[in-house]
Amino acid sequence: MSYLFNLLILTAVALSTLVIPASASAEVRGGRTAAGLISALKEVEVSVDQLIDARVTGANAEGARKETFANILDLFLLEIKDASAKLRSLPKKHRLAKDEENERQQFLKQLEANADYFRELQERLERPLHPETVKNLAKNLKEWHKDSYQPLRKRVAGYLLFFQNRELLTMAQNRLRLITADLKKIHDFKPIKDSPLPIVLERAADLIDEAEKLHSAAQLLLVKDEESSIYSIVEESLQKIRKAYDLFLEMSDLFHRLFQ
Repeated sequence: MSYLFNLLILTAVALSTLVIPASASAEVRGGRTAAGLISALKEVEVSVDQLIDARVTGANAEGARKETFANILDLFLLEIKDASAKLRSLPKKHRLAKDEENERQQFLKQLEANADYFRELQERLERPLHPETVKNLAKNLKEWHKDSYQPLRKRVAGYLLFFQNRELLTMAQNRLRLITADLKKIHDFKPIKDSPLPIVLERAADLIDEAEKLHSAAQLLLVKDEESSIYSIVEESLQKIRKAYDLFLEMSDLFHRLFQ
């Protein structure tokens, strides 16, 4: 009787770790993904060349062109505001190494320098301007976007994505540790031993191990200031974590069916 009572307690404990919190599941499996790190980065991915070079005709052609420029600048400033807020919040969630903190500070300064340039252009567009001046501003904006802002936004996005992956990887590792420890407590129970649970858990562990290796590879790029190259590696790591959480959910379903 005592054995059965203890087994039921251990089963309840294991069940608690096999039930994945909805918030964690949503975050890993699509709530906050690479696309969400700089929300405006994907949502406002418009072609500057198309907007600026678009043929504008009519009585208020130059006014319409100036409005187009103003809209582009507004979108860029929104991106910068969003990215800067995320950079400022990083120390609240992560313990940054000295080089990581230096990089964060540099990004904040560079983003603010870009914001200053965009605000300066906004002020100039509010004044009466000759059509040729507007065209020159358009050319300057395109060159600045290509040579300065676009490379910076990619580096910042890669940097933020790295820390997003670190957070989700830690969550997955902690969940794996809890499930593994509790499953061991009831491993000798025949329904558990004969179930696919141990195999599914091993597959999840392999995926998390692969995700960690990819994250380590991304960290090397971060040290080399190659944040823009991090995207594909970290996205692959995130995919591994998502698949591991899918397996955790599968284990939860299996466990429920065993003890219905």
